[in-house]
Amino acid sequence: KNLATEPGPAGDPRSAGTALLTAGPALPDASGGASGALYGALLAETGAVLVKAGAGGGGCRSALFADAADAADADQRAAAVTDRLTPARGRAARMGAPGYGHPDAGAVSLALILTAAGETLG
Repeated sequence: KNLATEPGPAGDPRSAGTALLTAGPALPDASGGASGALYGALLAETGAVLVKAGAGGGGCRSALFADAADAADADQRAAAVTDRLTPARGRAARMGAPGYGHPDAGAVSLALILTAAGETLG
């Protein structure tokens, strides 16, 4: 039994759900910026689903992570082609035309997160 990928009961510090519920609100404080808040919400919501599944309240861990590897592959491909875009929003917008030819940092970081999740949970 791998406790890192098991939903586990609410409050069990070894459960993935509890870890994600703890990490979610902490991430925006530690990282700042809009992406920190978005990733924090993603972690907290995923943790809530896992805790609910572990408590027998429904949800399905296997369905949640069934396509994690496929999602990571698709996101890596999508992040790679962002180098063909000229940044127009967020911090990268300050770069303007010189930002063309460089992949979007947010897309790359999301690809890294999904890749790690896919490798760990898939």
